[in-house]
Amino acid sequence: MALRIAIRGAGVAGLSLASAIKSQGIDCALQLFDSRVDYQDDRTLSYFHVHEHLFSALAQPRFQNALIYTNVGAKKLALPYAYERIRAIDFYQDALRRTGLSLFDADAFNPSLFDVVFDSRPLLSTPTLWQIFFGGEFELVKPHGITSPILMDFRLGGTPWPRFAYLLPLSVSRVLLQDTHFVPANKRALITQYERGGNATLQSYLAEHFENAIRECVRKENGALPMGQQHVSMCRDGPTLVVPIGARAGWLRAATGYSFLETQRGVGSICNWLKTDMRAPPSLQTRPRFLDRMDRVLLRAIVRDTERNVELATPSQRPAAWFSALFNHARPDALIRFLAGTANAFDSAHIARVMAQHSCFRPTISDLLGS
Repeated sequence: MALRIAIRGAGVAGLSLASAIKSQGIDCALQLFDSRVDYQDDRTLSYFHVHEHLFSALAQPRFQNALIYTNVGAKKLALPYAYERIRAIDFYQDALRRTGLSLFDADAFNPSLFDVVFDSRPLLSTPTLWQIFFGGEFELVKPHGITSPILMDFRLGGTPWPRFAYLLPLSVSRVLLQDTHFVPANKRALITQYERGGNATLQSYLAEHFENAIRECVRKENGALPMGQQHVSMCRDGPTLVVPIGARAGWLRAATGYSFLETQRGVGSICNWLKTDMRAPPSLQTRPRFLDRMDRVLLRAIVRDTERNVELATPSQRPAAWFSALFNHARPDALIRFLAGTANAFDSAHIARVMAQHSCFRPTISDLLGS
């Protein structure tokens, strides 16, 4: 008898798993459960292409250089791995085509009807901090002349927490532009004034730094990513094995917010498990555990820095110095693998040496050695 599988939540993680199961011809009876009735172009799936995946053909554009801006200047990084973007609507449509499945209403889910349930629903626990972003896809009044993505532009600044602009050129006069904040969970209410500001901040940013302006908002893209959230373990609901996937399983990199490639690696591990006798539990770890430890320390440092800045009414400066030091002094291939969650022991040792050489990292290094 074929294995009866349910996937709760048909977002990126759920659809990636369903697509992989179908593509690999795994013998099972598969059903998808979700509350949505249709899909929108609601997010941008960006990542460093450190390995192939099922949806590689959807990526466009691809970039071989990236920029980081701080108050002391710009750093152009030649990328050993392309920086890529997949439109969410292209991913959703391709994944639904691959699965050939219709969505069942979330309210109709009954765990007793399945042998295994993969659960990708959002967690309700409070994270260490939130990555909150406002913006969207904009048509500008004139060609922008930007040929590389701006991963972080700390010149936006002016807040007690880390804040930066993210800009992805899409055509000669169109960009994806976001105002991004790393806000401790207990300070989230303070960000309301920035949410109310709408596109005014982004207009000012474009005018000041690129002598340009927004002609039209093509689509909005706002969101909040939970950083450093407690993960859920596998469990049983009666005879049914419940396996967390997606952010629920820790496939969201706490220090960066990158999750797409982590999801593809996690899905690959689960499919390998489904093709075995399944006596041992599946591995849900998508990156070296040492990186999780480094992430926890970095998030704690951001929270402490924000608390101090709020108390002193001063803007955040230290995180900009952290990232500037990394991008200026780390070896590009090791740095990108570190950011993408595929760093090996040699990469991690190199990043640790870079951090140890710069005073802005020393409190963080002390935490790492003591944690």
